[in-house]
Amino acid sequence: MKRIIDVPEFGDYRFKKWAKHLTKVNRELTTGYAFEGSFLNVKADIEIGSYILCYGREGSRANNTPVVALYLVGTDSIEQVYKKSCKTEMWALEVRDEIALIVNNEEEMNPLAGFTLEQLQAEIARRKA
Repeated sequence: MKRIIDVPEFGDYRFKKWAKHLTKVNRELTTGYAFEGSFLNVKADIEIGSYILCYGREGSRANNTPVVALYLVGTDSIEQVYKKSCKTEMWALEVRDEIALIVNNEEEMNPLAGFTLEQLQAEIARRKA
């Protein structure tokens, strides 16, 4: 089911900003191209349950930083589910994995998942000794 939405205003109006209907995050890429989807204008006809990625900049003209937000389109509203002020110009790399967990419906990989139960029990016994 689709609905017509006003694309969220994000970032300072003095700087470059954009919004994208985000369909997938490619973890192999380290730039903004990792975020797959189509760019949006001021209004959009979009599926309920879709994600919108917004990029903007905040701060003074001389000292500004990238900011990224992720919105979820609901039946009655658009909810911000993620926001981050980035520390460097490598903003895509800073937010890629966190946004991928949300959009790609990925689960965080447990670092202990690669060990057998016997290996884990042996390590616990060794540490208790």
